[in-house]
Amino acid sequence: MTHNLQSLRQAKNSNAVAEPNQDGVKMMLPGHLNTLLEIYPSKSVLVVDLRSATDFERSHIHDAVNLRAPCSFVENVSLEMIEDTFMDDQSRRSFSRWAQCQCVVFYDRVVEYEWECPAAGALHAKLRSKGWTGQSFILKGHYREFSASFDRYISGAKMSREAKEHLDSLRAGSSLTEEEANSRHRRYDNWLNTVLAEDRVPQRVELIPARKLERRHAVELHQRELESEFETRFPALYRKALAMGKRRDYSPPPTREPSPPPPFESTEGRLFRDVDWDPAGEGEECQREAFDRKAALVEPLVSGLERIRAQHGFASESEADLPAGYGYVSDKLDMDYYPATDDFDEIDPKREGLKNDPAFERAGVGAGSGPGSGTASDDGGSGKKAGGRIGGSKKPKPLWERLRSGKS
Repeated sequence: MTHNLQSLRQAKNSNAVAEPNQDGVKMMLPGHLNTLLEIYPSKSVLVVDLRSATDFERSHIHDAVNLRAPCSFVENVSLEMIEDTFMDDQSRRSFSRWAQCQCVVFYDRVVEYEWECPAAGALHAKLRSKGWTGQSFILKGHYREFSASFDRYISGAKMSREAKEHLDSLRAGSSLTEEEANSRHRRYDNWLNTVLAEDRVPQRVELIPARKLERRHAVELHQRELESEFETRFPALYRKALAMGKRRDYSPPPTREPSPPPPFESTEGRLFRDVDWDPAGEGEECQREAFDRKAALVEPLVSGLERIRAQHGFASESEADLPAGYGYVSDKLDMDYYPATDDFDEIDPKREGLKNDPAFERAGVGAGSGPGSGTASDDGGSGKKAGGRIGGSKKPKPLWERLRSGKS
């Protein structure tokens, strides 16, 4: 079904100048594109054809470049790598003039909504990141309808006579004067105001959810097909784009920030405060308090150990440390132990040959020497006194000590 797109209604031009920095890609009607190409026939408009190479060779808008790449490639690579995808020098030169263009126009076989043309949004965002202040548009509807209604702007294998005449006039045209350039800029500002004003008016009918989901799946399928096709045509660029995409999406794991130090109030304008680790008297006082606390636990501990020993038949600490037969003296400074019994070895001086020994006599055990000294009788008497101790009540020294002191 053929529509006469020239009869589409356009809003009246406004005298106000439109803001050039409008975010996002806008939809435009075929009649708007016709007016734009009349204002800027060449070099001020970048036209991007997103169709296949076969369709592009058959028919395309004058000076259009054929960008056949998936959205993922356009997002991840630089503008120079995008330029490398163009097969002819004319397309490379046209694309390299993007900074001098007032606007960029995208078209595909058929586009009804902005989200059906993701490559346009990706390239528009990339140009914006480079400081470009122009506006991007997507041709709404079928390309074949535009080519049938405005064939004077169509080039390709089969060109109409009017298209050839228009192309020859562009090639033979001279450079514009300053007045003509300013006139075209004013016409473009009015045209841009009209298009943006119509875009703000909701005139589209939204799709039902099921139909919208179906068309979104078709867009995703088309992008996958583009990726497979692009990998076949440009394997090196495809691998490089994948590497750049992974590097861009990579984010290092978050590092935990160290905990801030506790709040510190400086004194006397100093950054750090002197710390007295042992205030006067506090160290000794703490030691005394610690000793008092521990001393109170000694008596219960000793009592408990004594009970354990008694239950298991062990000797007490005082009894276990002393030799058998000796008493325990509590004064540990003296450390002098005395026999706890009255049993002594009786020595017969006559039999031992010590009767007339001066050292033996000085020790107090010679025959008839010293008061209270007993004489050894033939029957083995040792001179024991009634008290059972030698030399009366005086505590005698051990025998070996007395003998050694007598020899010295």
